[in-house]
Amino acid sequence: MKFLVSSLLVTVGCAADAPSPEPQPEPQPEPAAPQLRVQLTASSMSFDSAWVNISSVALASANGDVSLSSDMQGFELAGLQSGTSAVIAASTLDAGSYDHLYLVVDSASVTNGGTEYGADMVQHDVSLDLSAQLDNDMMYTVTVDLDPAQSFTDTGSGYSMIPVMSIQDIVATSPE
Repeated sequence: MKFLVSSLLVTVGCAADAPSPEPQPEPQPEPAAPQLRVQLTASSMSFDSAWVNISSVALASANGDVSLSSDMQGFELAGLQSGTSAVIAASTLDAGSYDHLYLVVDSASVTNGGTEYGADMVQHDVSLDLSAQLDNDMMYTVTVDLDPAQSFTDTGSGYSMIPVMSIQDIVATSPE
């Protein structure tokens, strides 16, 4: 019994004399890749309503094109006026410089005087100068304005459309 007690004391005594481990520096978190959200808004219009179907949203950089969305999405433009917007694409990207924002308006229609007209699409592709540097640890919101009054033309027997769009603003925020 004495032998067991002294062994325990010796073992405990040796453990107490061991050097304590060096404090390790806290690991630094990896920077978060930039996040981008593209939203659509519309200028005022004189129609009862107008719809657009956007089938593609992409960015261009020196490293090539990056698809943000290839899902067909329909937007009623009368509901996107007066500061209202709808998200048309959202993605996490590589940090870097992006030159252009590309959108494809697949189809459109106008309701005027209670009659709906499918718009003849004269042009589908829209290229907008973006010229933005996207940095890590940031969230970017790009608001694209579609101008229905400039986009739709009354042909006498219906409507044609050449999408007239512009970048209204680019807002960078730090995600919480």
